[in-house]
Amino acid sequence: MKTKILLYALISIGLLSCKKEQSCNDGIFDSKKEEKTDCGGVCPPCNYKPTVIENYVSVKIKGKLVSFSDIQLIKSPEWKLRFKNDTIDIRLNLGAGDSLGGRPIDTLDTYGVVKNASYAKYVSGLVLFTEIDHTKNTISGYFQATMATTYNTWDTLYLTGGEFKKVKW
Repeated sequence: MKTKILLYALISIGLLSCKKEQSCNDGIFDSKKEEKTDCGGVCPPCNYKPTVIENYVSVKIKGKLVSFSDIQLIKSPEWKLRFKNDTIDIRLNLGAGDSLGGRPIDTLDTYGVVKNASYAKYVSGLVLFTEIDHTKNTISGYFQATMATTYNTWDTLYLTGGEFKKVKW
């Protein structure tokens, strides 16, 4: 008799502890839980639009991917790209000309500062222009560069996998 009561008690507890399914994907509007069918309230927002960042610079610095939103691009006639944050300040002279394709990065005005260490000796680098939009004044492309400190050539700054997209000049 005790086992039957225990069995009924366990079944009852099991059934009562089952959580009712959320109504977010059932296609039925529940005014107590939702603002519209399957959205709002306990469900995801109704008019959610993800933030799209259209212009940016990103690059791997010493193997770590870093994105920048503080970007400056000057055309004079060389393309001079500067991107920075609170600990990194990189300047690249991408050369003159409006043709798409690859070219070496110019030595003049190309240097970097990372955590107060100055990498003023430009070693090598390439840039690839993939889009130049003269109506919107934007440019896109890829780059890589190597710089070293002037006092210790073993202390090298590697910029790899660099990308700039729709940067305004």
